Amino acid sequence: MPDFHYIPTNVSHWGIRPILFSLGHIHIYAYPFFNFLALVVGMFVYRFLKMESASSQDSWQPSIVAFGAIFGGILGALLFGNIFKLKEFFAEIPFSLFSARTITGGILGGIFGSWVVKSVFGIKAHFGNLFAPSLAVAIAIGRLGCFFRGCCYGIPTGCGLGVDFGDGIPRHPTQLYEIVFMLGLFFYLMKKRKIARPGELFFIFGISYFGFRFFEEFLRVSPHIGGLTLFQWISLLGIIVLVSKYRQWPK
Repeated sequence: MPDFHYIPTNVSHWGIRPILFSLGHIHIYAYPFFNFLALVVGMFVYRFLKMESASSQDSWQPSIVAFGAIFGGILGALLFGNIFKLKEFFAEIPFSLFSARTITGGILGGIFGSWVVKSVFGIKAHFGNLFAPSLAVAIAIGRLGCFFRGCCYGIPTGCGLGVDFGDGIPRHPTQLYEIVFMLGLFFYLMKKRKIARPGELFFIFGISYFGFRFFEEFLRVSPHIGGLTLFQWISLLGIIVLVSKYRQWPK
């Protein structure tokens, strides 16, 4: 299966521990392992919050909105994750459908996907408070896979935090920066969930993540378009979309 992540092609052994462990001749790779773990934990947190919310326990609406968000998130992640390599992407289908992903594109696609479903089914309620903590903790766990795999790495640095991913150059461990930030955001959202307005937690999550990612990109190795990276442009778009949508909240 081809690897569509941005990793050096001239380094024979890249990553901290791309093969997490082995069971006989079966290798368990870090990236899919932690992504699967992120999905499981995220679903558990979502289920816990849904059961805690009396208004959502017996409603079908959160589930259909979640389906729209997931479908839109997959499309957004694939679209933006392959925008620079569409030829290779289409040449390797169906394997490429499970390879290149971008969280920023996935979140933006998930926002639009949920809005489409709500529009089609005439859903007026906000369920973002159920999804925001789940996404925060899932991203934190998933970034462990990026760290061990060595994708989403940072630029060279002389500070004591530098990590050698395989080329002998200390680099910013941007994956770990994001893990710390997202865990802090997760605990903040969980603490605020009792007093938050409907949808407020997702607004906080989206603005926080897109804002963090915009500035983190200055420390990451990413292709540039017009002076900014692709993910910075996506982050700016995400902030604009969220602000324009949620400014209409009832007071």
